[in-house]
Amino acid sequence: MIITRTPLRVSFVGGGTDLASFYRRSPGAVVSMAVNKYFYLSMHPHFAQKGFLLKYSETENPETADQIKHRIIRAVFERYGVENADFSSAADVPGGTGMGSSSSFTVSLLQLVHASQHRYVSQRALAREACEIEIDVLGEPIGKQDQYGAAVGGLKFIQFNTDDSVEVTPVHLRQDERRKLEGSLMLFYLGNQRSASAILEKQNKATATEEQVFKSLEQMAAQAHQFKNDIATDVDCIGHYLREGWELKKSLSSAISNPLIDGAYEAAMAKGALGGKLLGAGAGGFLMVYCPQDKQDGVIQALGDFPLHRLKIDNSGSTVIFDDR
Repeated sequence: MIITRTPLRVSFVGGGTDLASFYRRSPGAVVSMAVNKYFYLSMHPHFAQKGFLLKYSETENPETADQIKHRIIRAVFERYGVENADFSSAADVPGGTGMGSSSSFTVSLLQLVHASQHRYVSQRALAREACEIEIDVLGEPIGKQDQYGAAVGGLKFIQFNTDDSVEVTPVHLRQDERRKLEGSLMLFYLGNQRSASAILEKQNKATATEEQVFKSLEQMAAQAHQFKNDIATDVDCIGHYLREGWELKKSLSSAISNPLIDGAYEAAMAKGALGGKLLGAGAGGFLMVYCPQDKQDGVIQALGDFPLHRLKIDNSGSTVIFDDR
């Protein structure tokens, strides 16, 4: 059996600038952090010695790869000629909640298949291939930040160049600043799991046709460049950048926020949070709040209807955690 583990990610600034409709006109930039919430995938030979037993949110038992219903599994297994597998998937967080779960799954599956066929592939190469599978093969209207955010561990600055290349640069924090960051981040689950594709498809069209949307994205990319420098010396600057970035993001599409999200955000700010944003494309999932620890009890009380989750930085990225062959 082989087991892979791949982190989910949170994005602080620059989300949306990783779409080709933007970065092919002007370089995009994101500051992203891999976190200690994971996808775990496992695979070993199927007892029947042919065909597949696939266990994820559904269970499938197809005889050939082209009969697999799960689009990502089918695309990866067909690409690498996988003909026999007992496969299982588990995750710490449900999909459609804004933490890049689909891309984490794709990265982890590629890691699993490469390992099963005795190939070592670098984390950046895994991210690049996950982009190919999701965007080029499956035609998803998504960007590239999630794949790199999951494959490569730590806090990092990711730049998306006009020639389609991607650069990943670590952002280093002192140990005390890292502890402060982890202690000040709060994640509230607002519910309403959703597919990012529909929201991002609208944003893609708006980026191509509406100049104001393009200018907002240029501001968000510039934010990411400044933020990577500021956070290295003052973690509390996150509050300002989250507030500013959230207002810019809402200007991209009316589908990004709603009264529930706005109400939760305003309640957190009123109780002392320094900033916040909705993770992912919008419309639901997790509200991320940055709040000094001495103000957190008030925020927790104000958002008492929503489950609280804590985060720590994952520095490992996508990795094989078990292989007993």
